Amino acid sequence: MSRVSVPSKIIELLWTDDEFFREVSSNKKVSGQNKFPRCDQWCDEGGFHMAFALAGYSPENLSINVIENHITISGVGPKTSVEPEVESEVIEVSDDLEEYPPPTPQLMVQRGVIVRGIARRSFRISYFINPAFNVEKATAFMKNGLLEVVMPRSNTLGSKNIEIMER
Repeated sequence: MSRVSVPSKIIELLWTDDEFFREVSSNKKVSGQNKFPRCDQWCDEGGFHMAFALAGYSPENLSINVIENHITISGVGPKTSVEPEVESEVIEVSDDLEEYPPPTPQLMVQRGVIVRGIARRSFRISYFINPAFNVEKATAFMKNGLLEVVMPRSNTLGSKNIEIMER
């Protein structure tokens, strides 16, 4: 741990100043970490919503952990249970030098098309949620590969005066 505290002005600017937020979030160290899974975020009368595109995942592959206003969502990429069998055949390459350009040697050709476009990877993403929302009362739903986490507005923000004692 290299930092124990962060000036509150930085956090306040992240919540309130769009230009400052864009500047910070465009930093390569910040922007590169949340490319997967893709996420939508919005607020309405129900609270703060976060929706994650997780095609191919099931609730058993996912976990959501909450510590104060810090939420972490992680997933273990589901494995395909059976790899499809692929027929292959050997193609003989001719030594005919009169053919120009010479054919490129191909030892095996797979029949059919294999496309792996669905991400089946493990991931871990974290968000610090504005204290105006109660993360501890969050609910999560999953339907058709879309994980939605809803956090209601917080009724009270904790405040405490600390007594100063003499040594």
